[in-house]
Amino acid sequence: MCVGERRLAGFDALVRVQWIRDALLSSAECVLAAFVLFSRSMGELGCTQSLLPLQCTPRLTSHLSVAVRACCELSHVMAMEDEGWVLVSKPKEKDHWSPTGFSVGSDAEDSGPLKITSGEPATHWTDAFPIGNGRLGAMIWGSVASETLQLNEDTLWTGVPGNYADPNAPVALSEVRKLVDEGQYAEATAAAVKLSDHPSDVYQLLGDIKLDFDDSHRSYAEKTYHRELDLDTAMVTVKYSVNDVEFMREYFASCPDQVVVMKVSANKPGCVSFTVSLDSKLHHHTYVDGKDEIVMQGSCPGKRPAPKVNANDNPEGIKFAAVLHLLISEGQGTISVLDDKRLVVKGSDWAVLLLVASSSFNDPFTKPSDSPRDPTSESIRFMDSIRNLSYSDLLLHHLNDYQSLFHRASLQLSRSAKTASKDKSLEINRVLSSTSVSSIKDKIVTISTAERVKSFQTDEDPSLVELLFQYGRYLLISSSRPGTQVTNLQGIWNKDIEPAWDAAPHLNINLQMNYWPSLSCNLEECQVPLFDFISSLSVNGSKTAKVNYKASGWVAHQVSDIWAKTSPDRGEAVWALWPMGGAWLCTHLWEHYAYTMDKDFLKNKAYPLLEGCTSFLLDWLIEGRGGYLETNPSTSPEHMFTAPDGKPASVSYSTTMDMAIIKEVFLAIVAAAKILGKNDDALILKVQEAQKALPPTKIARDGSIMEWAEDFEDPDVHHRHVSHLFGLFPGHTISVEETPDLCRAADYTLYRRGEEGPGWSTTWKIALWARLHNSEHAYRMVKHLFNLVDPDHEGSFEGGLYSNLFTAHPPFQIDANFGFSAAVAEMLVQSTMKDLYLLPALPRDKWPNGCVKGLKARGRVTVNICWKEEEMHEVGLCACSSATGGPSKKGPILMERTDEPEPLKVTFGGPAKDFTDAAPTGNGRLGAMVWGGVASELLQLNGEPPVSPFPLQFFSWELGCRGSEKVFLFRSASHMNINLEMNYWPCLPYNLAECQEALFDFLSSLSVNGCKTADEFLRNKAYPLLEGCALFMLDWLIEGPDGYLETNPSTFPEHSFIAPDGRPASVSYSTTMDMAIIKEVFSGVVAAAEVLGYTNSDLDPYQKNSDLVSEVRKARTRLRPIIVAMDGSIMEWERMVYNMENRFLGTTP
Repeated sequence: MCVGERRLAGFDALVRVQWIRDALLSSAECVLAAFVLFSRSMGELGCTQSLLPLQCTPRLTSHLSVAVRACCELSHVMAMEDEGWVLVSKPKEKDHWSPTGFSVGSDAEDSGPLKITSGEPATHWTDAFPIGNGRLGAMIWGSVASETLQLNEDTLWTGVPGNYADPNAPVALSEVRKLVDEGQYAEATAAAVKLSDHPSDVYQLLGDIKLDFDDSHRSYAEKTYHRELDLDTAMVTVKYSVNDVEFMREYFASCPDQVVVMKVSANKPGCVSFTVSLDSKLHHHTYVDGKDEIVMQGSCPGKRPAPKVNANDNPEGIKFAAVLHLLISEGQGTISVLDDKRLVVKGSDWAVLLLVASSSFNDPFTKPSDSPRDPTSESIRFMDSIRNLSYSDLLLHHLNDYQSLFHRASLQLSRSAKTASKDKSLEINRVLSSTSVSSIKDKIVTISTAERVKSFQTDEDPSLVELLFQYGRYLLISSSRPGTQVTNLQGIWNKDIEPAWDAAPHLNINLQMNYWPSLSCNLEECQVPLFDFISSLSVNGSKTAKVNYKASGWVAHQVSDIWAKTSPDRGEAVWALWPMGGAWLCTHLWEHYAYTMDKDFLKNKAYPLLEGCTSFLLDWLIEGRGGYLETNPSTSPEHMFTAPDGKPASVSYSTTMDMAIIKEVFLAIVAAAKILGKNDDALILKVQEAQKALPPTKIARDGSIMEWAEDFEDPDVHHRHVSHLFGLFPGHTISVEETPDLCRAADYTLYRRGEEGPGWSTTWKIALWARLHNSEHAYRMVKHLFNLVDPDHEGSFEGGLYSNLFTAHPPFQIDANFGFSAAVAEMLVQSTMKDLYLLPALPRDKWPNGCVKGLKARGRVTVNICWKEEEMHEVGLCACSSATGGPSKKGPILMERTDEPEPLKVTFGGPAKDFTDAAPTGNGRLGAMVWGGVASELLQLNGEPPVSPFPLQFFSWELGCRGSEKVFLFRSASHMNINLEMNYWPCLPYNLAECQEALFDFLSSLSVNGCKTADEFLRNKAYPLLEGCALFMLDWLIEGPDGYLETNPSTFPEHSFIAPDGRPASVSYSTTMDMAIIKEVFSGVVAAAEVLGYTNSDLDPYQKNSDLVSEVRKARTRLRPIIVAMDGSIMEWERMVYNMENRFLGTTP
């Protein structure tokens, strides 16, 4: 079902909150608007009801759609006290909001703890559990006899600062542009290889901590083994028993103390014994320093080729050092040195291992050989600062730091009580068959996460969605903190010296997706490394722009590395030649401001970077076909097309993604300039002129969004990238309300693209379906991701999850973990700078109960929502005064309505002097205008004439149209080119649906098949009318010379134009209004047919089982798209060829 059709079914958005956001932001107080909403069902029509007191919540219907206006000036709220609003005491919960009388798990299952669990040690790297503090990372395998902590430090990369400028590029660029202009796209693709450069450098690993326990651990009791990662504490725990001794290991990575911590303990004294060492695949050496410390020193290769272990000919690259400090219980146990490289612990009660590390990396522009940093001395200083801290101190520091971020947002999802009870009974029966009743609860709780992923396709456990949502937030906190490097393709975790795709940041979706959840999921600080990285790119990118493209500003391409590489990658143009990477990253700068409203950030960080990016884009754009500005060369990331001559190609001009990103950047800098008072800057004026000349997003012949500037044949319609939908998400130039035609095309584009693809493609599609308010398809993609990947045969998978919930391309790429959290947030909350949408894509049949707290919306707003049995229960909105998401100092204010508002009255100061001063009254059939004279009163009466209905300008809405009375007409004649329709616009939004019945009766009188006595509105009244109208339209449409269906003759109501020959005219073909109305009718017919079951839409929404619907669907793909004129306005008249060039502007005489 496409967007326009779906809205007929209701529930695409439970609540749409529209407010005056300036008032919200200017308030010195934090206002928490908690409200309870309901609506009643009227056949197929939902209607809006008013706010109710919290204590009298009626049953909600599935057609809930409520508009709420929040006015948040404290003085205004106080002033309203006499009008029925009261102030409620401040909530006591730590997150400042608690729903009233609501528990997600009541009458259903409670959400389990946020833990990833396993009943056995890791056998593959993707079974191990990750911990991290933003800079240091470790993968915990949890083996019993021989434990491994695989270590990473985020600055360990191959190489040295590079030269990212090519003086030969301008000649190659001219050649490529010429071939593109001549339509020789395959030849241009081949020639574009000359624009490529050397590849990025490679992310490396740090090494391993290895612990070898005594031989008794080889015979541990397997049934006692348990390994878990607790997201609430960011700790990994391993438990097992050997004979009658219970062992426990605890692991965490502390950000405030910059240390990886491991504790080994037993429940009986003197049982902890092991040997520990440090090792690395990189060139290194280790030695014991003193009696309780191991030091490892090494270096990364100074060029891409991977080094051999212990090779002596490595060029000088980044140096590193690690220090491992060992503590044991006082008075119990010993530490000894083995071969000057290992430490041996014997007979201790417990042992604590502390690992710190550092490197010589200084910044992207300093060679390692010139670095002033000494990693060994830095590591020793790190250790000296914490060696006297107890384990409890370290843990407390870690928890305070981590939980201050993680606890900002929570998500609980639950099935209905009936479904949950049934599922729980089945689970209990299953467990009863294999165990005693006393252990049932433990069995259910301790089921491994891998088993839960396996069973998701059948049980669809919503708590597993919660877990994966919060796992993305955990990973972002663990891999990206202020002062660290930007997250790479694997976050900070890597086991190889030659990882897949170099683990390098890829700028054509992957790096950006890594940071999607930072704003909506309330982790804005985690985005700081991205902004530092963009700043570094701007330095190198200015050289690339100047030398390679003779352009100002700065540019970055498809892949980068720690040295802020900005030149094209090595290899084929289909992936290497894409100069939009920096521009896409710049959209994150504006988004950060939009969410935080941090004007200092906008002024000092974002705007200078936006300026440089914009300067490059203005120079990169050249005048092209049809007077539009174009990009040439241009590719759609990693996707080929078939050129008109039948040859495969990737290089053309003005791909849809290029244009969408440029539009987004231009919109951002214009908005930023307005805020900063730079409206009249020369750069902004140039941008505003350029905006008018950017080509519109186009719809292809098959009804999908065009990916390239021309409707080339797509040899891979199921390609993993959905780059041409950037304007829908994460961009904002395509929206359900503003561009419904493009949304319908995007809907079909996603359907045609299919569900298969790597993990990041899956999560992008979730977000895209969510933006279309399509909860069904969004959830299908959620479900699609829960597919357990076998690491021994991962090549046969597309997407999916490993047992540790890492997302798969495959192999492992972390972007989809982050993308999933952002996409789920998008299903629950969407926002612009003016509007807030609550539950716009909630799959109510899958998650009928839920509560989400702490999500962020644009405008520095924190959003809290609870719903119950598919019905909205309560909403809290907090305009926060701090970046941490907390309210202002005086706390939030909870507002409830306690009585009805004052009556609404229109008052007059004297008798009426003419007709328009009189007061109207009426009962739907009879009406009067009351003049209110003193000496002589006049009631001007109107009634329903025997033949002609009464005048339009008669009286107000509730009085003017009741039941089946006659429809409003103007001077006894209906004007149906705007006037009649506008008369009935307020019916639905203002809860006056009954007043619209007269209109339906009037329409029935115009139709041969009109039905006046139907008891089901849609089936017996609306659909027959729509059907008859659609049949006429199908016959009225004729095939035009360019393959489009057109209306001929066609006029724009009461408006003339100047024809090309200079003469005035009004008759042409296919006016924009004709096409828009036809599209609306066609969408209504299809949607109504699907609701009534006239098509088999559940199996395939694009199969045709009805002749009428089939014809309508075919015709709809051949209707002309809405076209933007050269001056930036919507064109009223049409004159165009298929490729949307050679248009003329109709002008008004």
